[in-house]
Amino acid sequence: MKKILVLHSKHSPIYYDASTPELEEESYRKIFKFNDKDFNCYEDSKQPYANKYISQLEKQVKDLKEAIKKIPAILLNDARNNLRRLKNELKWMKRDAGLYAKAKKGDIKAIKDLVHSRSEEDAEYERISIEDVE
Repeated sequence: MKKILVLHSKHSPIYYDASTPELEEESYRKIFKFNDKDFNCYEDSKQPYANKYISQLEKQVKDLKEAIKKIPAILLNDARNNLRRLKNELKWMKRDAGLYAKAKKGDIKAIKDLVHSRSEEDAEYERISIEDVE
């Protein structure tokens, strides 16, 4: 049985041979390069944008923590939910910026992690799957 990586792009799927560890690694590198160069899928993880956005998120988290101290009880749940959302976004932003920096240097684990982190069901360009074919 042969293994393939499928990049489910907007217009049609693109198939990559992953039948050996070497071919799988090469395929992930091609997908990363394709997503990065052709579709700019990682723009939010590149510098200097990533650091600017991370700084903004850190400021929003800090400001919201201060505001929560003064918010009426009836609004606390919404404020805490917003704080949790901001903290999650900040965590993922830092993670992806770090992964992108490593991926650009050729780190295959970072490439795989970044490709998979962006592969959501509703992703327009980035969704991948691993399939077995005969």
